[in-house]
Amino acid sequence: MAGEAAAEMLDQKLRQQGDEDVLSMDELVEMLLRDVSVIPTTEEATMAAAAAAITSAHALPGDAFEEILRRVPPRGLAACRSVCASWRAAVDAGRLLRADRLPLSVAGILIHFDVHNYTEMFVRPASSSWPPRPEVSARLDFLPSADDAWTTVCDHCNGLLLLEDYVVNPATRRWDPLPRPPRKEPFRFESWTRYLAYDPTMSPHYEVVRIRTSRSIDIIGDLEWPPSPFVMQVFSSRTRRWEERPFSRQGSAAGTFTYMDLVGARGGHAAFWRGKLYVHCANNFFLRISLSSDEYQVIQPPTGVDKSSRVSSLYLGKSEKGVYLASLNRCDLRVWILDESSPDHRPEWVLKHHNNLENVRPRNSPYHYQHNDPWRLEDVNYNQAPEIAKSHWKFLSESYSYVVDDPAAVIRVDRTTKCYVKNLQILGFHPFAEIVFLSGSSRSGLSYRLDRSELRYLGSIFPTCCGEKIASGRGSIVTSFPYTPCWIKEIPANK
Repeated sequence: MAGEAAAEMLDQKLRQQGDEDVLSMDELVEMLLRDVSVIPTTEEATMAAAAAAITSAHALPGDAFEEILRRVPPRGLAACRSVCASWRAAVDAGRLLRADRLPLSVAGILIHFDVHNYTEMFVRPASSSWPPRPEVSARLDFLPSADDAWTTVCDHCNGLLLLEDYVVNPATRRWDPLPRPPRKEPFRFESWTRYLAYDPTMSPHYEVVRIRTSRSIDIIGDLEWPPSPFVMQVFSSRTRRWEERPFSRQGSAAGTFTYMDLVGARGGHAAFWRGKLYVHCANNFFLRISLSSDEYQVIQPPTGVDKSSRVSSLYLGKSEKGVYLASLNRCDLRVWILDESSPDHRPEWVLKHHNNLENVRPRNSPYHYQHNDPWRLEDVNYNQAPEIAKSHWKFLSESYSYVVDDPAAVIRVDRTTKCYVKNLQILGFHPFAEIVFLSGSSRSGLSYRLDRSELRYLGSIFPTCCGEKIASGRGSIVTSFPYTPCWIKEIPANK
């Protein structure tokens, strides 16, 4: 009813403006934003009722309605765009939500090493992007707790970063604090993972979803997992509070308590695609979560992926045509795409690409970049360190610098696996092209293009800080996210 009431109020005011010209354009814009903001667009039925009631906007001359929208800031445009199809078409036709502000390009890859306190940025050279943009730094020194270890990035979604206590936009240097989530049983051990859901073309608001990944050991028996309803904790930037929301399961469960290892595996990723959150869970099953209808569905792993396979050998992400999953076993690379077009709406993994990379040689080497700009590691941990530690780390890292400077370290055959690149690991998907980002021995950044089976060297990801641990095999990449900057200044709210 709130959506219908807001729509009727907007309808009356628009009629007044059209018939009596009692409102100035600025007043109309202010009224439009205020009334649209109270429409609960997350509820599909209410949104449809509200959209049907807002008819007088169509009766306005096209240039008048476009002029109204032109005066709406980006945050409000995203809200207007989510009201109905005709409003979305009006915003898109006038190119009002500027594409150069949206997260439509890759600026780098966020990488967290297990020996580091801060997440690093593997930065794409500015000369390779168009239109040119200033470099975005992973050094989040504008946060109130920038000196704490809590600046580790937990998740990334369309330009926003999820930290333990903040949601951050490093491109605009804006941030929102996250309140502490509720805990009903503070003395019972439970493990949770959190994910970020945000799409500025659909809504100006984001949501943080916390999913319980372990239960206390006193729960036994043949109980289905995940349960139905499955209670998740959701924080919304619209309401500024956490809620415990029950999600009903559509379809069968993944297994039972006696079968499932419910301890969440470290390194599982998520993807946000067309309003749904896809989550990689323990034992390699997946959840498709609809935040608008409070429903979820279990997706079984594809053929060839064992439920006991290491989560770190898999990567769930968004790419050119939807939700993708990559598996890397030594040199054997498989990539699936999630097909959701079946009549019964049952999602299935379809094998998109399979190749053994043992015979794939990089088409370039570190020497290729003597006359071209490579990608580079920002070295946040080294730059944040005290001076006395810097000299020590630099000395130790220089002792291992031959590993990076020698092109043979990138293109030589690994005698153990017969790969041209050693110890391959998936860093993520390019969100707008069918490209998989890889690392070799936590030292070299590479890209692999699926349609050409082409491997390219991007640059060194070898850090100065604690680099000796990584070079000696004692350090590893915990998690990584391809980063797409969002330049909408109003999101998040604080600066």
